[in-house]
Amino acid sequence: MFNSLFHTIGSSMKGKRRSLMGLGLLAIVGIVAIMTLGPASVQGESGIVPAKLWINDNFLSGQALFSDYATYPDSGGWYIDHRLTLTDYDLCVTAWVRGSLFFIYMDYNPDVGGFDCSPARTYKIVPLASCGITDPKSFRIRAENLFSRKNSTTVEFAFVVCIDGKAISYEVRPDTEVPITVVDSKTRELTYSGTAKLWRLTPAFKREKVPVAVCTFSSFPFDITVTLGL
Repeated sequence: MFNSLFHTIGSSMKGKRRSLMGLGLLAIVGIVAIMTLGPASVQGESGIVPAKLWINDNFLSGQALFSDYATYPDSGGWYIDHRLTLTDYDLCVTAWVRGSLFFIYMDYNPDVGGFDCSPARTYKIVPLASCGITDPKSFRIRAENLFSRKNSTTVEFAFVVCIDGKAISYEVRPDTEVPITVVDSKTRELTYSGTAKLWRLTPAFKREKVPVAVCTFSSFPFDITVTLGL
């Protein structure tokens, strides 16, 4: 597809400026292609493997991350992709791995209407109140290189807060990459006890947002495990 497009662009140009103009347009097309083909959609794209997430609620004193196991004790503490289970409390969990990337939505299932489906699962980041954050929604976790050959990965804990009728996106990001423990071929564990920052994502362009640090955590301990399939 792109080869044909490149040929069409090149053939339509004339004169001495043809080469430079062609390179410029090819660069634009390439950027658009990269942005369009970015992180995988959860809706039927090849290479996506359903997954499940477990949050250790008994990791360290003063830990930052807790599950909603008390609300859903029959879950065993796991957040299981809705395609892997028929239980009501996992109906809105969408967890997947594509290549090395892991992504989990706590309240998203495209089969039942997308975000804000019910019953939604969630997790709790304890220090948020100390940063003035109340009533966060749309929790999701992203680990860039969880199933790669690297021994560490970036991790983002994202959510949305409604302020004056506007949805503002936030992310908590550890200040360093999080160590990866390979439990077995299908399971990875992330353990962290360092510092972190809360970032607010402000609009910049149509396809990107600029992060602004708004709060610092001197300690942000958590322990989570991700498994492919069941």
